[in-house]
Amino acid sequence: MRRFLSIALVLVGAASPSFAQAPETLWPAGGITTSMGSHHPVAPDGRRFRCFGLQTRPGERYTVSLYSDAFAPVLRAGRGADCTSLSKPIEDRREGSERAATVEIAGDGERWSISAGALASETGAFHLQVDRTVTVPATPVPIEIGQTLRSRLTPDDAVTAQHRTYDCYAFRAVRGDDLIATMRSTAFKPALQLYASPDCQGKPINSMNNWSEEAATLTESIANTEVYSIRAQSMQRGSFGPYSVTLSRGGRD
Repeated sequence: MRRFLSIALVLVGAASPSFAQAPETLWPAGGITTSMGSHHPVAPDGRRFRCFGLQTRPGERYTVSLYSDAFAPVLRAGRGADCTSLSKPIEDRREGSERAATVEIAGDGERWSISAGALASETGAFHLQVDRTVTVPATPVPIEIGQTLRSRLTPDDAVTAQHRTYDCYAFRAVRGDDLIATMRSTAFKPALQLYASPDCQGKPINSMNNWSEEAATLTESIANTEVYSIRAQSMQRGSFGPYSVTLSRGGRD
């Protein structure tokens, strides 16, 4: 059973060609399972490390978690181009028998470098996970009834409270419209929610009432003439890829 380990973020030291390492991309929703090998560099403090870069957004908060059953990791992070030039670093370390660690990052629009480290004598598999605990809402995309738009969900999109990525579409509907919204994707299981607001915020007034592995359909008889919005998302956390969303009126479009 996987035990939890601690994430540390601290100053690594002055840059040196002997241990400099270009950051690997770490997405703000999702994670990476990889390993620490004997070929990875060792910092001046005697710790072997791998460097990851995370682009943050102002107003967002992130929980970064490091897991390993192979070694007791240390995670170091801060603003900087790489893990050898961290500024104002944060640290939370767990060593010995503990195998899980978590650190909170307040997004400021800067790119952060995160160093996943271990003792120089330790190697093995680990998982680095990023979750957004506070997310900036998606910017609504205009869509007309009778129109089909194509896009894709990516790890950089806004996320719901359940950590599912989503896009938001805004449109004007008239009282008495029989609205039909359809989302299709072969990359993930789609889901739809309807909001009586222009920004997919608040409590949804309807959710999909027909769905399959590759399509979700929502129907609604519009009660008031106003701007509504549709949240197009995946049903599973960590699912991304291309999709289409279509709005139509029953019997007319």
